[in-house]
Amino acid sequence: MSNWMITVEPTCLNEGLETMTCSRCDHSETRTIEALGHNWTDWKTSKEATCEDDDKEYRECERCHEKEYQTIEALGHAYGAWEYVDDNTHQRVCDNCGEKEVSEHSWNELASIDDTNHGRVCSECGHQKTEAHNLTYTPNGSQHTKECTCGYSVTENHVWKDGNCDCGAAVQISSIPTVSFMTKEDASTGGARFDYDLILLNIPLTLNEITTSNLKLSANIIGGSQDEGVWHAIMPGFSGTNGIAMIGLASEPTSEREYNCDLAITISDSNGSTVLIKNYKITITLSSASVTGTTGNVSEIN
Repeated sequence: MSNWMITVEPTCLNEGLETMTCSRCDHSETRTIEALGHNWTDWKTSKEATCEDDDKEYRECERCHEKEYQTIEALGHAYGAWEYVDDNTHQRVCDNCGEKEVSEHSWNELASIDDTNHGRVCSECGHQKTEAHNLTYTPNGSQHTKECTCGYSVTENHVWKDGNCDCGAAVQISSIPTVSFMTKEDASTGGARFDYDLILLNIPLTLNEITTSNLKLSANIIGGSQDEGVWHAIMPGFSGTNGIAMIGLASEPTSEREYNCDLAITISDSNGSTVLIKNYKITITLSSASVTGTTGNVSEIN
């Protein structure tokens, strides 16, 4: 028999044949040769993958030059942390390609910051948006409670300015006080004893969200002329919703005479805070030792 001789060359995919022939009788035998299989090179990139686009790579058989391809999925963005841009938006940047993603803030629940402001914090970038409380007031006697939708709540004393508080509580002297007169005998019927006739000052009040039970009235002589005796203010208080003060002389007048008195009316609340101060000039013409025929006039001092 001769040596085996290749009659059909094997390829990467197909088997080959080899034959051996008898030199005397021409008898031959055939056997297969296994397919060689591809002899691949290393994978090569034809297109680099990006954050959004897939990558294609291939390898080539060094024998038959057949090519095989495969896809590598896009890398996906590698975003950094969210960063503040403005009060409405924030952004983050991809570490791979530099692309910016802009989005609206993701605000958490409104929360109180201090007595003046509340705010929301973005859960992604940490930016805090601050704004003033939207306060509502509930008066309660000599105090009020102020509240905001953020949960802020505080009860405090009224803060007065010219008889008004931001909560709506108000105390005003609605018109110029008027004077009337009382004899010392009439004034003494309540058990107290007075030596001289009295001048009654009636102070009309307008009240809102507060009552006289939460108020205190004081009347103080701040000046004037006294030809006989010294003016003094006594027993200031309230009669219903009006204020009242009794004013007298330290000595009994002996003749008809005009007296002038500057009087400070102060209204304070039960916390000791001054609500309102008004100054008035009172002019009284007194008859001798009697209120009979006495006249009086009150004017405001600005």
